[in-house]
Amino acid sequence: MGAVKLGAITAILFAIAIVNDWSTPDRLIVTLVLVLFICWVWKRFSLQRLGLTRSLSMDRVRAGEWISEELSLNNLALLPKLWVEVRDLSSLPGHQAGQVVHLGSRGSASWMATTRCERRGRYRLGPVSISSGDPLGLFEDRRLIPATHELIVYPPSVDVSDVPVPLAHMSGGRVANANASVAAQAISGIREYGAGDPLNRISWNATARLGRMMVKEFDPEPTSDVWIMLDLNEPEAPRRDEPTRTGGPSFDEAVEYAIAVAGSLAERCLNDGRKVGLIANRSMPIRLDADGSQRQWFRIFETLAVATTFGHRPLFEAIQSESRRFSRNSGLIVVTSGLSRDWAPAARSLVQRQVPVTAVLIADTSRYDTADVTALIEALAMAHVTVTQLSPGERMVNLERTAPRHVT
Repeated sequence: MGAVKLGAITAILFAIAIVNDWSTPDRLIVTLVLVLFICWVWKRFSLQRLGLTRSLSMDRVRAGEWISEELSLNNLALLPKLWVEVRDLSSLPGHQAGQVVHLGSRGSASWMATTRCERRGRYRLGPVSISSGDPLGLFEDRRLIPATHELIVYPPSVDVSDVPVPLAHMSGGRVANANASVAAQAISGIREYGAGDPLNRISWNATARLGRMMVKEFDPEPTSDVWIMLDLNEPEAPRRDEPTRTGGPSFDEAVEYAIAVAGSLAERCLNDGRKVGLIANRSMPIRLDADGSQRQWFRIFETLAVATTFGHRPLFEAIQSESRRFSRNSGLIVVTSGLSRDWAPAARSLVQRQVPVTAVLIADTSRYDTADVTALIEALAMAHVTVTQLSPGERMVNLERTAPRHVT
């Protein structure tokens, strides 16, 4: 109603100016008021009847992969939109989905935004802020459209093929890194042929005897469980007399690398048909029971995608408190970027219980003292722990060029 009254008053003033032959300054004032009124009305309708749709190519990716998002802005009104600025308020770093578009009468505009996911985490794509105004740019209106998507970026893939996976002493079969889909040699029985059964499993003798297609069933080879303990302790404050080392990867880079290594080890063991459990060691630990199903992959990577350091819990305390989870039918892999040697006795006690232990040290000589790294490797070797040293300074894609060092 206020806009209608203002428009009526402006029209009356303009008519009076023409009829009474006002002076030029008066006409300019009335004309200016009329232009301002038209611009204000245009602004009021500039964001009316606008619709935004956005579609994401993938909502779960690995770090280093690319995502594509398509955005479409539709004008459902007869009044054209000379310009509409779209600002994306996503939390994904580097995601630039904003655009300035022109929309005709009942027109639309679409564009693509492609982003490389550099860092793991859980991100929000959207909402979107749109703004527009009059042709002269005197007035501007802004509106928020709550169009959002959730994106989860998993840790990147690291080449861990050279990291030895602990193999427990299993009874009833040979322990091997065999694919679960490959049948063992022990035949447990026969059954009727079903769609999708491989031809090499057909029992021709039983087929000829019974007169219908029969296939052999096998007992899977027993495999040991694998527990991965990821050290997510916050760094301890350096002593005053301790020299500060510069250069090399930072603590955050070492933690990110350790998380990537833990995820790649879990993926490798799951692909080998092993049951995998995860323990994130920190003051509030995270535990995932051992499982070998496909769902376990998602559980582990959903956890690693958002895992962060929190407080401090010594590794020896973690191994002692979690030791009841480890048996002769399981092995332990400890992934840590710390150089504390106090957990070597706890690892030795597990080895004495015939629980094999593998340590993956994320240590770089440019950041750590070589003597400290060597002392830790020697302490673990004396405890009969298999040690692999990896450097977080290498790029993920170049890891195959760097052969890890093993000490048994």
